[in-house]
Amino acid sequence: MTYHAVDWEAAAQEAAFDGLCFCMLSDGRFINRQAMPADTPRRCRFDPPAEFLSTLAACLADLTVTD
Repeated sequence: MTYHAVDWEAAAQEAAFDGLCFCMLSDGRFINRQAMPADTPRRCRFDPPAEFLSTLAACLADLTVTD
């Protein structure tokens, strides 16, 4: 599906009607992201994968602070 929107408002309206979320390539901002249900499949280069976050949390938990 390709959208040729003239401005942000038109793009957001088209996305909302189709239940989509997409990222503007020019600046990486999301359109209609907040309106999406949590289980809507999406891909974002700014969202790290869940396994990365769990690995990071485990590594941080293993760190000890010494004075």
